[in-house]
Amino acid sequence: MKVGIVGAGAIGLLYGAKLTENAEVIFFTKRKEQAEALAEKGVFLDGQHHQLAAREVDELSQLAAGLDVLILTMKSYQLDEFWPNLALLPEKLPLLFLQNGVAHLKQLANCPQKIILVGSSEHGAVRENDYTVSWRGKGRTNFSIWRGELSDELLHLFQQAGSDFPFIQKATVEQVLRDKWFINLIINPLTAAFMCPNGDLLTKSAYRAETRALVDEVAPLFQKEASFEKIQLICEQTAGNWSSMAEDVRHGRRTEIASILLPALEAGEAQGVPLPRLTFLYHLIKGKEGETHA
Repeated sequence: MKVGIVGAGAIGLLYGAKLTENAEVIFFTKRKEQAEALAEKGVFLDGQHHQLAAREVDELSQLAAGLDVLILTMKSYQLDEFWPNLALLPEKLPLLFLQNGVAHLKQLANCPQKIILVGSSEHGAVRENDYTVSWRGKGRTNFSIWRGELSDELLHLFQQAGSDFPFIQKATVEQVLRDKWFINLIINPLTAAFMCPNGDLLTKSAYRAETRALVDEVAPLFQKEASFEKIQLICEQTAGNWSSMAEDVRHGRRTEIASILLPALEAGEAQGVPLPRLTFLYHLIKGKEGETHA
């Protein structure tokens, strides 16, 4: 199997490194410097070396015919810029989307590809540099078929990934995304606002109270998924980790606030559910982005 990956951030590097154990992997990166570094050095995952190929993303359309699957691991706002490229790729090329939030679902109907999978990653990872990544939390890749049928070869690739990097197929895309969306909706903006690791949402009484209040506020939108105990468990398991949104704010990068919070705010407006805390967090973090990108 030949696996293409667009997006060589922390999650992309993690998936690339792990999938080299059973497939040929080629990265497609936005920056020429990163493509050259990956092609020369491969990926180092917790000190272990994984050799793979890498090219600039502009070359994807020329090489896509040789791929068995293309995994899109870039952040949601980067995906917004990438959509037009899909029209240049073969219709038979299976796509696997691994983005936070649910905003990208609106665009899937416009994809020409006949096989589209939507997934969510439970793994925690931190990119140290262009070719080095640390695995900070092991989990699962949950995925579902949005369109088409899963080939035996692709299913075998997922099954080969092993017990420490499992791919779990769910019946519906809603099952795949909503649970993680709820978790991201609570942990990401709060840790980005408080500038703290996940564990502080439990150990600091004021933060804990605000976390519980936010869970209660969004509960009408997440009747099956909303649970303070679920947030508590994740924060305990990842106590020393910083959420991706907190890391982005800390390093002056653009965040995924729009793809994670905006769909919830729109749903709240449509259903008549007031979301004052979530609205405040959205504007607070957008303000922080404005400061860093000014």
